[in-house]
Amino acid sequence: MVRDQLGRFVGQAVDRHAPIHAGSVHFGLESWLPFDGSHVSLFGKNVAADAASTIIGVGTQLALLLFLAHRLPTAGYAAYILATATIAVGEMFSDFGARMWAIHYVATGGTLASLARPAFVLKALYTLIFAVLALMLHPISLSRWDVALIAMIAFFQPSSDIILWYFRGREELYKDAAYRLVWRIAATLAMFLLAIEGANLTALLLAWLLTSVARVLAEAYAVRTVLHASQVGTAKSAPAGRIQASNMIRATFPIGIAFVLMSIYQRTGVFALERVATHASVAAFGTALSIVGVSGFLAITIATALFPRLSRSVKNEDWQAATRVLDRGMFLVAFVFGLIALGSVAVAPWLFDIVVPRPLRYGATVMQVLAPGIYISSLSVLLKYCLNAKMLNVHDAIATATGILMFLLTMLVVRSRGPAEVAAVAWNVGETTMFLGRLCVLKLGGRVGLRVSVLLGAAYAVVIAACIGTALIVAPLHARWPIAMVGG
Repeated sequence: MVRDQLGRFVGQAVDRHAPIHAGSVHFGLESWLPFDGSHVSLFGKNVAADAASTIIGVGTQLALLLFLAHRLPTAGYAAYILATATIAVGEMFSDFGARMWAIHYVATGGTLASLARPAFVLKALYTLIFAVLALMLHPISLSRWDVALIAMIAFFQPSSDIILWYFRGREELYKDAAYRLVWRIAATLAMFLLAIEGANLTALLLAWLLTSVARVLAEAYAVRTVLHASQVGTAKSAPAGRIQASNMIRATFPIGIAFVLMSIYQRTGVFALERVATHASVAAFGTALSIVGVSGFLAITIATALFPRLSRSVKNEDWQAATRVLDRGMFLVAFVFGLIALGSVAVAPWLFDIVVPRPLRYGATVMQVLAPGIYISSLSVLLKYCLNAKMLNVHDAIATATGILMFLLTMLVVRSRGPAEVAAVAWNVGETTMFLGRLCVLKLGGRVGLRVSVLLGAAYAVVIAACIGTALIVAPLHARWPIAMVGG
C-alpha cells in the first residue's frame, strides 16, 4: 500500500497538471511548505535546482569580487562595484516587467510563439532608453565607453531571456537554472583570468559581454526548437492570436516601474555614496551589501517558485489557496532568514579579516548593521510577488518609491563619521518602509489573509534585538582572537 501511494505521489509530481490529492502521502512537512501533496516534489525540485545554480554562480561571482578587492586599487574596485550596480539596474530596465508578465502569461496558458516577438521589441526599446539615461547621468567613476558596455551587457542578461521566462512560467526552473549556471561560471572564469593578467575595468566588462552573447546564441537554438516542435507551449487554454508589442508595453509598464524602482533601491547606497563619499566608503558598503545579499537569492527563488501557483489561485479567485501559499512561504522565509541575519552578525568580523584588504575591514560593522534588514527584505519580496500576482503593480511601485525616499531622507538626517554605516541604517529603514507599504496595500485590497505576514513582520524587532546582542558578544571575542592574514 505504501509503495502504491508513493508511486501515485511521484506520478502526480511529474505531471504538472495533475490534481492535488491531499492526504495521499504525509511526511509531516507539508504544513510548512507552500503547497500540499504532489506539488511539494515539483516545488522542491525547482527550488533545489534554482538554489544550487544560484549558490554556485553567486559564489563564483563573489569570489571574483573579493579577488578584485585585493587586485585592483581602491578606486578601481569601487568603480567595478558601481559598474555591477548599474548593470543590475539596466537588467531590470531591459525587460521592464516583461519577465513577470510573461511568467504570469505562460502560467495561465499563454504560448511562447505569441510572446517572443513583442517581448523582443519591448526589450530593445527599454534597453535603448536605459543607455540614453545612463550616458546622460554618467557616473563619475565610469567612462562613457564603460557605460556603453554596461548597456549592452544589460541587454543580454539572463533575466531578459524569453526562453527562460517560458521555463519559469511552466514551473521548469531546473532548465532555467542549468542555462544560468553554465553562463555564470564561464563569465566569472573569463573575468578572473583577465584580472590575473592585470586587465582594467573596460576589459572585464568586455569579457562579461562576450560570454553573455555566447549564451544567447546557444539559447537561440533552444528557442527555435521550442517554436518549431509542433508549437510547444501551445495549451488548450492558450489565448488566441498574437500579442501586439504596444499592448504588451501598456500591460507591463506598471510592473516595469515597480521592478526598476526596486532595483534602483537596492543600489541607492552605492549610487549615493559614489556622489558624496570616498572610494573606500563605496568599496566597503558595496562589499558588505554583496556578501549580505548573497543569501537574498533564496527569497527570490522561493518567491519565483511560488509565483505561477499564486497567479493561478488569484486568477481563479481561490483566496484560501492564495493565503495558504503566502503564509507558508512567509514562515519558511522568516525561519531561514532569521538564522541568516544572526549568523551574518556573528561571522562578519572574522570574515572581513579573511576576505578583504585591511583598509576595507571596517566594512564588517557595515555588514552587521545590514544583517537584520535581510530578514524584513526577504519577507517583503513575497509580498511584492503577491502584489504582482494581483496586478497591483502601480501600488507596488509607489511603495518602492517611498522606500527610496526614506532611504535618502535617513542619509540626510542621520549624522555619523561613517557614511557607509549611515547607508546601512538607511537600507534597513527603506526595507521596513516598503514592507509596511506592501502590507497596507494588500490589507486594503482584502481577500488575501495577512495575519501571518503581520506577525512575522513584527518579529523584525526581535531580530534586530537579537542581532544587537550578538554583535555585543562578538566584539570582545574578535578583539581577543582576530584573524591576521598575511599581506592584508
